[in-house]
Amino acid sequence: MKRRLRNEWDRYSKLAIDHALIITAGELALSFGLRAYDSLQLASAQRAHSQAGNTLTFACFDKQRNAAATALGINTLNPM
Repeated sequence: MKRRLRNEWDRYSKLAIDHALIITAGELALSFGLRAYDSLQLASAQRAHSQAGNTLTFACFDKQRNAAATALGINTLNPM
């Protein structure tokens, strides 16, 4: 699995963590009761969603983050 990830890494989109993303993550943490890393993941998904539109699917196996993503209008792999 690690070898496959290394081989495919260049095909993945990557988002930079910047001040705006951290602020958004903090707001999401407060709004949805998320932990810091979880809110950063959701903030990144929200940014990617705004760039990609409905083509993005949030893949997470955490009910709380999936519910938050759904509330934000982001498609999830495991809808709540």
